Amino acid sequence: MSASAFDGPLGPSLLKIIRGAPSAEELAAVTALVTALSSAARAEADGEPEPEPADWNRATTFSQVSWMAAGHRAGR
Repeated sequence: MSASAFDGPLGPSLLKIIRGAPSAEELAAVTALVTALSSAARAEADGEPEPEPADWNRATTFSQVSWMAAGHRAGR
């Protein structure tokens, strides 16, 4: 005995067509879009931090005289 998605707690108010006659494919596309946007908004509201950019080109150690070398390259 399988239940329809419309038999759930929200009943037939899951989606309401105001005007037109969309096909099953169009309804599926709209449902997928709304679901994706909803989960993105929920993740934002949960306070999950955004990924930080990679520091692939950043040196991990610096020479003690690196500030002097930078000044010589700049013409100082």
